[in-house]
Amino acid sequence: MDNTGDVLSRLRPSTGAPFVQSVEPWEIDTLPYAAFPGKIIVVEDTGPLYEEAIQYLSSQTVLGFDTESKPTFSPRHRSHGVALLQLSGPDRAYLFRIKKMGIPDALKAVLADERITKVGAAVLDDVRGLQESEKFRPLGFVDLQRIVWKWGITDKSVKKMTAIILSLKVSKTQQLSNWEAPVLSPSQQKYAATDAWVCKQMYEKLLSTPECPVDGRPGVPIPPVGPDGKSLEVEEKKSAHATRRKVENTTSPFVFIDGVLTAKNSSPRKKKKKGPVPQQDAPASGAKAAEGTKKKKKKRKKKTSSSEGSAAPSQVPAPKEDA
Repeated sequence: MDNTGDVLSRLRPSTGAPFVQSVEPWEIDTLPYAAFPGKIIVVEDTGPLYEEAIQYLSSQTVLGFDTESKPTFSPRHRSHGVALLQLSGPDRAYLFRIKKMGIPDALKAVLADERITKVGAAVLDDVRGLQESEKFRPLGFVDLQRIVWKWGITDKSVKKMTAIILSLKVSKTQQLSNWEAPVLSPSQQKYAATDAWVCKQMYEKLLSTPECPVDGRPGVPIPPVGPDGKSLEVEEKKSAHATRRKVENTTSPFVFIDGVLTAKNSSPRKKKKKGPVPQQDAPASGAKAAEGTKKKKKKRKKKTSSSEGSAAPSQVPAPKEDA
């Protein structure tokens, strides 16, 4: 018996809340699959496809963002690093094979452009992974996991957020496939493009929906409450303040503010320059100390003898004259 209609009606509640707080696995299984509807382009070098990609991505205001890495199946093995960077617009998704081409300057410029919002989930982990390949200035990134609470959503995985916000199911069958394979399969390409695209779709759906934290009453800004009864909004503000203070005391120039990866405004304090600290000789011990004492005594004797030799002519008495 198909109960998709019942599930969809629950995911679109009539209580005034725009979304349900959480969703069960069996409910997700009844939903239709999400699939990127546009053109998927794999970019492996800085040729014509790369130039076309930069031109298209630079013209967008919101992009879906994600990365993929070759999986490791043992904790003893090191991570393989980011193999694929996905950036999706409404009708095109570009898959950049980072292991083959690195992160060229024009692509870094897209990742550093504050005017282009890059939306993903667990964004900081993805950005750190990319920066292990090459350093760049990450600006304009939004993390869905840090903002969905404003709409009363407590689930944070991409699969569950997609079900709650879009009433769609994301397939994860290709997640643990080999992303460093010589050629990406059509299934891998579809999975990678869809994962980035749904983040863009969710973000735009949230922005078009009135915020309604926790209890579903529209227009009442009630913050979400944690298991201990404390306001998560207050805790998040405290956490953001603590994070900001912590980041200000480090060399990192970025901080998450209200779910957005942002450059710090405050400039680091200049430390006063101090003069060189005079170094004192460490006290010698044992045979070395005795040997040092002997050398000092010899130096003193040499100085004494040299001073006596130089003073001798002035100390010789003049000869007496004969009477």
